[in-house]
Amino acid sequence: MKKLFLIFLFLCSFSFPSDKTVAFVGNKPIFKSDVEKRMNQENLNYSQSLKKIIEEKLLLYGAEEYGIQVKKEEIEKEIEKIKSMYPDEIAFLKQLEREKLSLSEFKRKVIEKIKIRKFIREKIVKKLNITPSEIAKEMDALKKSSCMFNFKFKWFNTEKEAEEFLKKEKKEMEDAGWMESNEILPEILEILKKTKKGNFSPPVKIGKKYIVVFLIDVKKRKVEDKIELYKKAKNYVYMKKFKKFYNQLIKDLENRIPVKILNE
Repeated sequence: MKKLFLIFLFLCSFSFPSDKTVAFVGNKPIFKSDVEKRMNQENLNYSQSLKKIIEEKLLLYGAEEYGIQVKKEEIEKEIEKIKSMYPDEIAFLKQLEREKLSLSEFKRKVIEKIKIRKFIREKIVKKLNITPSEIAKEMDALKKSSCMFNFKFKWFNTEKEAEEFLKKEKKEMEDAGWMESNEILPEILEILKKTKKGNFSPPVKIGKKYIVVFLIDVKKRKVEDKIELYKKAKNYVYMKKFKKFYNQLIKDLENRIPVKILNE
């Protein structure tokens, strides 16, 4: 009885609060609160957060066009999986309350998540084919990749913005963490090789933007046995192909589905 009462109170506490619409993907709105929530959850800036949500909406559109269906048992299984991360029902409901999500809204998001996952499986995962020669080539590349870099970075629209940033006493940057040479964009790798530990690089133009990196540390990568090297090489090939297919899928969806970003 207490559990039912708590759920009733929870549902009553959520009406339909006003929220600013910042973009549309087709007829699907994106709200400012969703963008800000994603910013906090994943430590993204506004444009990065909005971009990720737009991509998810495009994928959802694609899933619905493709006719992806979600079974009741799939929804229940996903919900139970999420609930298992909490000690009890009350803790779960309190988390939804903190996120300002009603139970019906939470269920809708779960369904959307499953649709997107199934759509990606159909359009990308099932099409990925990794050959032994591709793995062997990546294994050779990994053997030659003897260094790992721990660094931070920040992108700028202009060189002047980058130079002004370097003059600031407090320099907030995105943390890349430890990355192997073959995981790093070749242009950024060249910058890292020319930068001393504990130092910032000068602004470097890559494409239409400028980047500044801060090299925290660099170390030799340990030599792994053949099995581990094979697994890592296979994973790298998979991720490269997945990214290529994913970007193409998003591009195809953008060509068919109108995306409108509203002015602040």
